[in-house]
Amino acid sequence: MAADHVQTASTYPPDSGLPESDDPRGAVLDKRGFELSAIVAYLSVALLGLNLPLVFGMTTSTLVVIALVPVWISTLSRFRFAVPIMVLTVVAVAWGILLVNLNAERGFEVRMGIDAAFLMIAGIGGLGLLLWARTVLPIHQIVIVFGIAYLLSVLSDVPGSENPWKYQLSIPVSLIVLAVASQSRRAWPTLVSLGVIGLLSIATNSRSFFGFCLLAAVMYLWQRRSRRTDKPMNKLLVVGLIGLVLAAMYSLGTSLLAGGYLGEDAQERTVAQIQDGGTLLAGGRPEWFATTALMAEYPMGFG
Repeated sequence: MAADHVQTASTYPPDSGLPESDDPRGAVLDKRGFELSAIVAYLSVALLGLNLPLVFGMTTSTLVVIALVPVWISTLSRFRFAVPIMVLTVVAVAWGILLVNLNAERGFEVRMGIDAAFLMIAGIGGLGLLLWARTVLPIHQIVIVFGIAYLLSVLSDVPGSENPWKYQLSIPVSLIVLAVASQSRRAWPTLVSLGVIGLLSIATNSRSFFGFCLLAAVMYLWQRRSRRTDKPMNKLLVVGLIGLVLAAMYSLGTSLLAGGYLGEDAQERTVAQIQDGGTLLAGGRPEWFATTALMAEYPMGFG
């Protein structure tokens, strides 16, 4: 749909990758078609972010993803790894259905299965939808629209929430703030935004989100470094360097938390989790190790 339209410097995003036309009449029609595509993209991204429940486990995300399958599926081949991800998703769903039938004696909750299926459709299909929107709109606009819609969908849960920042506000607010900051040619707006969000996360017992902010800062700086140099680096060396940086950041963060430099509450939780699991990761995320243990005992899964 979007690939049939043209790009003009004043109307279309510079990175949409759409072909140009030399026919003025055709250009007018294509311009109108592109504007319609942009409207559809805005609305679909908003519905994806709202994710409001409808009927039978469906949400606005599921509905818009299914309705626009003919639109977004044709753009997958233009993005690296998009097609393999979709293929693996289909294989995973088929494998799950097979395992459910092979393990029928364990019982199967149909409603939960339907909800899980719709959740996967919304998640993976939503990725395809966002990739299509990427061909029509600038990335920062997509993120802002999605973030605002996401924020509106969780506002009603804030008054009764145990921790509003951790459970409702952190992701949508971060998306909006970082999308706006990304429009600056300088690095400091993005880095300052990540720093403020990270510190706020520490103050509200959201240490994992603080870790995400640190990781995002490292990746952002590395991306800017890559743009400024034409000299390619060995991929294994890049992975090794990033791993070393993350390990150093993890060690520093653990020391700061355990030492009480980031608050007494964070210190108490960190020390308790280290004592329980031996490390902060093991104590703070026991489900990771429970999952690996279950996979080792039942490698085929349950469906």
